[in-house]
Amino acid sequence: MILPLEILEQIVVSGLDSFETAKAWCKLSPCFRSQVTRNMGIVIISDASDGHDKDNPRDLQVLDYKMLSDGRNTLLLDADSFNSHLLQGFLEKYGNLLLVVVTYKQFSDPLLSVLNCVAEQIAKINSNYRKNLCMIYKTPCNFLSKVYFRQFLLFPKHIRLCELHLLGCEESVEHDNMDLDLVFEVTNLHNVRHLFSLNIQKSNHKLLAPNLESIRELEVNSSIDLVVAFKNTPRLSNIIQFRIPTGLSLKSYVLPPCDSIKLVQFNPQLAYPVVEGQSVRQHLSITTSLKTEKSFLRNLNFPNIRKLTVASLASLVEDVTFENCQFPKLKIYDGSHAFGLTDWGSLSACGATLESVEISFDNCRDLATFIQCPYQLPGTLKITSMVMNSNLLSMKNELKTLVKDPRCRSMVEACSKIIMNITTVWQCALLHFMILPNISKTAALCLKIDLKELGGDIKNYCNNNNITRSELCELSEIPNDGEVFRMVLPRSSKITLLDIDSVEPSLMPSSKPALNNAQFNSYATFKGSSIDVLQNPISPSAFRRNSLAGSDSDTARRSSIISISSPTSDIYLQSRRASSFASTTIPCFTSVSQGEESCICEDQILSFTFCKGTQISVLETTKYIFDHCLESSADFHQVLKWRIGPNEEVGSDSSLVFPVEDAIVR
Repeated sequence: MILPLEILEQIVVSGLDSFETAKAWCKLSPCFRSQVTRNMGIVIISDASDGHDKDNPRDLQVLDYKMLSDGRNTLLLDADSFNSHLLQGFLEKYGNLLLVVVTYKQFSDPLLSVLNCVAEQIAKINSNYRKNLCMIYKTPCNFLSKVYFRQFLLFPKHIRLCELHLLGCEESVEHDNMDLDLVFEVTNLHNVRHLFSLNIQKSNHKLLAPNLESIRELEVNSSIDLVVAFKNTPRLSNIIQFRIPTGLSLKSYVLPPCDSIKLVQFNPQLAYPVVEGQSVRQHLSITTSLKTEKSFLRNLNFPNIRKLTVASLASLVEDVTFENCQFPKLKIYDGSHAFGLTDWGSLSACGATLESVEISFDNCRDLATFIQCPYQLPGTLKITSMVMNSNLLSMKNELKTLVKDPRCRSMVEACSKIIMNITTVWQCALLHFMILPNISKTAALCLKIDLKELGGDIKNYCNNNNITRSELCELSEIPNDGEVFRMVLPRSSKITLLDIDSVEPSLMPSSKPALNNAQFNSYATFKGSSIDVLQNPISPSAFRRNSLAGSDSDTARRSSIISISSPTSDIYLQSRRASSFASTTIPCFTSVSQGEESCICEDQILSFTFCKGTQISVLETTKYIFDHCLESSADFHQVLKWRIGPNEEVGSDSSLVFPVEDAIVR
């Protein structure tokens, strides 16, 4: 059956609510293309910053939109200066509109003004039909604000938001601040890998995002089927924050396919349905809400995850207990940020077969609970602390009793790797009494040392107990040389000593180069001279909240700036890198002068030496730790290989490895 041309033309006109459909008609026949150009108006909005071409925005190749233009159905607007009367006359001619927006700015008040004007002008047109609106939005800086579409939502009787094509930058940028509400019936994301936020409120709105990898904040209505909503996002890997909506009447709530997801403001006291996470492949993270008093985690079915993280925001949370949960493939558990103790028996009942654990030890009760863990932990044990003022002197005897428990010894011996933060006297005691005597000779030991925090904790101990540093060393029963804690490193396959970059300049070696104008100028040259590059980006979510609260654009923008580290901190890191062994030549550890030695000894609070008669296969460290914490009298020939470099390179192949015979020991 062959339809008359008049009917085909009507079909063409009725399909202009889709940009892709309109292009398809234009490709079929010149006759159909004339119907498209006669019934669809194109408004090009150019919002270029200094340094970008503002003269020829028509030449931009954006999804071949020019296929729909014959010149007469196209209006060009400059966001900085446009004629609203000319715009109104153009909008009255067409029932279908295509907005092509090209902006090079993080946030633009002129662009917001133009879009608001378009919405208001359409609303003023006396028409019995809603105008179909499609939009192409191109942002090389990967920024989108929900505020841009707010005015269109005020006129649902006059405007039908049909299709949005969001084009990001193919190359990765420093900040991906795309704040997206699915207010269009169809939203297509092109070259967009990361979304700052995504809000889905209507189940009939469709998302097409073949390259989308992560969503920082996800918010959905209780009626949204997540599996259906994300069926066209095959590369989605990470949902950083997602709050399960309230008011669910379903027996089960199915999460979308992804590698990892974090459930925030999770309140175990609410009657959640069974949370089905069969499609979550690697990692589940749960953060309880502030109002939570009991951490009974119920009805969680995640048969494929390998890692589980539980964190609580309230310090009054009781023990973390699991009820009616399934984690048959769980290998790694992180409870280091949970204030309550973990009920290991309930976790074992979920089918978990743990190999690695990250846990916080703040007192002997935490340690006693951990000893009851039914797992051998052949993987990694990572020990942290949430409380910075644990009173070691009052817990020392109990600690010494607990570490003698055969279960404690066997758990430490079974670990193939132990990672530990050294920031308090309590952690030094754990290292000395629990870890060093029991660690396996084939295991790896990684110590992350913060000398600034450790020095502050020692000072607080001395002030609170009215004792000197030497008295603290003696009372703690930690090996010491007067006022310096002295740790004896055991035989191990690999030891890593890493200093955290929070050391004050006064604790740095005197050989550290001073900052100068040349360094600052080189930094400025590297970062670029454009003022747009140096300006901090705007958080779109914060901007929207401030705008809705009644703030004007300038005030809302100032209140929504995302903080970025200052150039000074980067220069400091560069100077730290410059002082480390980054060359390919073999380093020479020469003796320090008497003045430098006295300065180092004055600040020294922690030292490491080697157990006599033992060998360490590989010792990784930074030059700062080598200069400040390794004893000069230590026998360096007990280390078969050294790896010395900056913090970010320790543990990687980029740091320098050399046998000890090639080094000149200081």
